[in-house]
Amino acid sequence: MIRFAVLFFPGSKPESETVRAFSRSGMEAEQFPWNDPLLLEEGRLEDFDGYCLVGKWNGERGDRLGAIAARDPVMETIKKEASKGKVVLGIGRGAEILAESGLIPGYDSLELACAVVWTGMPQEGRGAEAGIRDRGIHLKSIAPKNRSAFNSVAGLLELPFGHGEGQFVFGNPATLKALRGNGQILFQYCDERGKAKASAPLLPGGSNEAIAALCNPAGNVMAIISHPGRDPLGGGDAIFASIREWIGGKVKVAHNRLGKLQIPEDIRPFEPADLEFLVRPKKPDPLERSMEAVLGKAGFKVALTRYDYWSVKLFLGMDPKGMALQILRSGVIADVGSQWVTTRIGKEVYSYSPEKGLQPIEMSPERWLVVRERFDSVGEWKAEEVRKQVRKEVESVGYGVLWDVEKADEKALYGIIRTKILYNPNSMYIMKH
Repeated sequence: MIRFAVLFFPGSKPESETVRAFSRSGMEAEQFPWNDPLLLEEGRLEDFDGYCLVGKWNGERGDRLGAIAARDPVMETIKKEASKGKVVLGIGRGAEILAESGLIPGYDSLELACAVVWTGMPQEGRGAEAGIRDRGIHLKSIAPKNRSAFNSVAGLLELPFGHGEGQFVFGNPATLKALRGNGQILFQYCDERGKAKASAPLLPGGSNEAIAALCNPAGNVMAIISHPGRDPLGGGDAIFASIREWIGGKVKVAHNRLGKLQIPEDIRPFEPADLEFLVRPKKPDPLERSMEAVLGKAGFKVALTRYDYWSVKLFLGMDPKGMALQILRSGVIADVGSQWVTTRIGKEVYSYSPEKGLQPIEMSPERWLVVRERFDSVGEWKAEEVRKQVRKEVESVGYGVLWDVEKADEKALYGIIRTKILYNPNSMYIMKH
């Protein structure tokens, strides 16, 4: 019997729904956490016929868990097995891991050529919004039958879709053109008649060209945002049946290589803001240690502190310090009971507590690296919230993740940026002093 290893990584949970979907299609699936000792035994992982990377998005933006997972030793084995033709399916967070690993879209040297961005679903007459959608969506195969292990399907697929998040983003327009020409866009979102549309409610996450799933040039690796195993009635089972037929028939397709691609760094100077808020949990943040470990393997022994970073622009004539206090007291930026808050107003930096208010402190902004999405939907949502709860005179709010990097000189900071561990230049940029 065909056997699959179903793997989940930090930030994700087991997905028995996917295991059941494999079973319904006549295959056997075993589920493992990425660090399972049995899985790491020499040769154990290689014994499987294919691999499925699963995970639901956890609502945390900018966590870079996909980038961390993509650099785990278990992914080196999966890359090696994929190069031999074994099937690899990435679902949800798993799709992000495949993009960060370079297996999708699959340039010759596995260059980082796309990103999976967890942005909100566009709403008619306004920008993107977060929130659960919990409804059905339709997908159609637009690639030739047997172009891949996944799209030998008839008719439309109807899948549950729990939220309006997730899209593929490409930093170089040539990538999208190459994927289109190479038949690597496997599935599109569509209506019940099979017509693709580029608007909500049919289009989760505002996806480019309604793209729902991509494969690599050889057709044995696919990244899909939706969860085809989630429907207990088997609405997505045709994908798993296609996998079974592909492996059973030992299918291989003629394909063109994508060649090489270079995505340049996107490093920008700090954007001026009237107020800056740095927010972090009072409890230890395990993501800091995970990121330190990954950077350490890349040759950078640093200490990291991670903050949610909010920048606020005010209309002319407003008192920055007074507005900072109003925003902090409202609780709209941070919960001071469970989070530490640091505020920068101009060149002055302050800690904040309800009892003592703003107290001057010393920090070193030259160590700061702020990662931002080019489309800042989170900042847009927060600006609306601040205007409703505090003052309408707030011009804009921006969101990012600030990394305070200790034990790194200027050369090391640029070296860290070039690893593309802290950010994905297909969808993000870094601000540096």
